[in-house]
Amino acid sequence: MIKILYAFHKYVKKDKPDIIISFLDSVGLSYLFVNKLFGNSKMIVSERTDPYSGKKITAPLKKLLVSFADYVVFQTDGSMKFYDKKTQNKSIIIPNPVIISEDVKNLLQKAIPKFSDRENRIVSVGRMSIKQKRQDVLIEAFKIVNEKYPDLTLHFYGDGKDLPQVKKIAQESNLADKIFFHGHVKNVCQEIFNAKIFVLSSDYEGIPNALIESMLLGVPSISTDCRPGGARILIKDGVNGIISPKGDSRILSENIIRLLENNQLADSFTMQSPKISETFSEANIAQKWNDVLKLFS
Repeated sequence: MIKILYAFHKYVKKDKPDIIISFLDSVGLSYLFVNKLFGNSKMIVSERTDPYSGKKITAPLKKLLVSFADYVVFQTDGSMKFYDKKTQNKSIIIPNPVIISEDVKNLLQKAIPKFSDRENRIVSVGRMSIKQKRQDVLIEAFKIVNEKYPDLTLHFYGDGKDLPQVKKIAQESNLADKIFFHGHVKNVCQEIFNAKIFVLSSDYEGIPNALIESMLLGVPSISTDCRPGGARILIKDGVNGIISPKGDSRILSENIIRLLENNQLADSFTMQSPKISETFSEANIAQKWNDVLKLFS
């Protein structure tokens, strides 16, 4: 680390950049202190993760180092509140842009299906990590829903170290014949396009790409209120999706049933959710970043 910091500082001294933007990897975080002591560049920090998910022992150090920044860009209000008032007073919230992939563009050439025409599948996309993604909560919610809607199936897309454990939870639910694990697939957008409901059950996320894609495709979407608030940036509860309390399988099941029993609400989500591409367009987000850079020009 010391060698990398030395090499980076040598480069900075030679090129004399007006502004350095740190995305809070270990080098960028450490260089805040080096720049404070020996540098002349302005430093902007961009917090891209959930700061609450780090080790408690390192949290005070991270807060101290970030305080050396000249300005801080957060993705969510929840991330901002992790830091003290001094840091908050020199910060702004700028979410990630919504970038429409080629896979999504190709699918949007088709007619987006109405809720009544969708397949009886609940889908979830993400790494198999019970601590973060809480597949256990979704399986428990599905078990409750399936008592009333036995024709529904649950489909997971994604790999990860907890896959054997998640499969075991599915087996113990006595619904293993209705819960399917597809692993990593090349075109997951194609797989979820005709699904009845997309569910994100995480306890914490950044701004979830899987949720973005499902909303762009018009798949009626439910997300837990995952820390530090990325889902809430995308979903206006009851307008273009549903926000459900994290870790609560009972309420999650109620929200799934609420959609299943209200075609009109589900179809309104299909109409409204793709509009996130306008609110969070690359042009809009780029302009916000330009405004920050102008503060130091």
